[in-house]
Amino acid sequence: MAASGKPKPLLNQVRTGQTRSQVIQMLGEPQTVNYDGGIREDIFYLQRGYPAWRYTRAVLYTFLDAGTIGLWELIGTPLEEFIQSKNVVTIEYDLNDEVQSVTTYRE
Repeated sequence: MAASGKPKPLLNQVRTGQTRSQVIQMLGEPQTVNYDGGIREDIFYLQRGYPAWRYTRAVLYTFLDAGTIGLWELIGTPLEEFIQSKNVVTIEYDLNDEVQSVTTYRE
């Protein structure tokens, strides 16, 4: 689990006025799409990982796992879930499918 961190999403490159296709190129397909009065809203769940030191964590967790005869999993698995939290990103588009607003919060 520790080595499965994902690369940082390109969320900081999403700007007002960009097209929906540009956003999808940067963030991937949205998990949810809502329509309200002709206005589209995409919702993305982006996992925040720590790829820079994920292999170090994986090696450390392997030694802890072996040293505790597997008991480390009781602590390590919830710890990984906490470390790799998710950002929920809501992007609203205007009638031309251009970014109107971007809202981000941590799940």
